[in-house]
Amino acid sequence: FDRGEPSTTSCIKVHSSPVKVEFWVEAHELRNSGLVLKAMMDKVLSEMGTSAQSSAHQPSVSDASKLSVVSTPIEDSSVTPESFLEFFRKFLVTTMGATELPDESIIEERSGVLGFTSRSFVRHVMDRSGRTVRCYEFGEDESLQDLLATTHCQAH
Repeated sequence: FDRGEPSTTSCIKVHSSPVKVEFWVEAHELRNSGLVLKAMMDKVLSEMGTSAQSSAHQPSVSDASKLSVVSTPIEDSSVTPESFLEFFRKFLVTTMGATELPDESIIEERSGVLGFTSRSFVRHVMDRSGRTVRCYEFGEDESLQDLLATTHCQAH
């Protein structure tokens, strides 16, 4: 990690009376702002038709003490915060081949994210009134039961 901060701490404790060994791992807060996220953002920026560029490991727009992938100002695209959800829905269905369900959620089957993983499944749930998308990532679990991660997207 660039700043020398560990993502986990492993602990082993040897107890007496009776002698037992205990082992656990504590996961620390981890914020990723690297090249994989930059590549994902670059794809979205390209689909938006903008010449804006993104940079990894930049001070966050909302909290300069944290790092993010941040784009340059987007001044040459018709996509706005108000239209972003509809743009993103079309991007998922048309470009990424995702399936829109009757409940308006969208199921995306990814066949290798940037060549790093095998097939994985994501359920995207859009809240148009709050201008948010929640992406529930299930890894290889096609039944969408084993939730591995969530992504929250909000257009301000």
